[in-house]
Amino acid sequence: MAFHLNISPELRSWILSTTRAGHSVDDVLRLMQENGYDAQQSRRIIAAVLNMPIAAVDSRIKKPKGQGRRTTHPEGRRVMKDGRPIQVTLSVDAPPLRVLDGMLSPEECDALIELAQPRLQRALIVDSSGAQQVDARRTSEGMFFKQGELPLIKSIEERIATLLGVPVDHGEGLQVLHYLPTIRAAPGLVRPRATRLCRGHGQRWSAHRKPGDVSEHPR
Repeated sequence: MAFHLNISPELRSWILSTTRAGHSVDDVLRLMQENGYDAQQSRRIIAAVLNMPIAAVDSRIKKPKGQGRRTTHPEGRRVMKDGRPIQVTLSVDAPPLRVLDGMLSPEECDALIELAQPRLQRALIVDSSGAQQVDARRTSEGMFFKQGELPLIKSIEERIATLLGVPVDHGEGLQVLHYLPTIRAAPGLVRPRATRLCRGHGQRWSAHRKPGDVSEHPR
């Protein structure tokens, strides 16, 4: 679905004259944000005025040094992956956050549940020393698939990698968590921590909830 942009003649003329005078897209973007435009809106306006894709605008923006590989984020309200539409139901730039509806089909969810069920074990927490242990405050069950373990797992991993712009081997194996109405994870137990486990495996970049999942975590 295309976004409607209301670009005034004055703004259009300013962007064109500023870039023709030798100022970079990065300069124009910074000046627009200083004058009240948000980052996403500014990028779309610049792309429309200069008649270039969003990706081309992004490629001209100076990236901060020393931050390592970063995920990309779907633009627009719908993207197509593996021949299926994925709806972007929430889009936030700071912090970078997208909520994607339709990443997995109902059939894929059912298949994952069936494959995971015999391997579910009591979920563990990570203490301050980095050790994993059972805790009464977290009573869910979970399991991990190995990367590329099965054709279905490999297909889902490649879909996520393509969508986020991060190689499959930069992520952890797919995890399935099982929560019943009486099962819980207390506040703070699902928060990423800078422990040895995080340093070894990195922070989690994406999570998926199956259709009909109504489990909640306190903030």
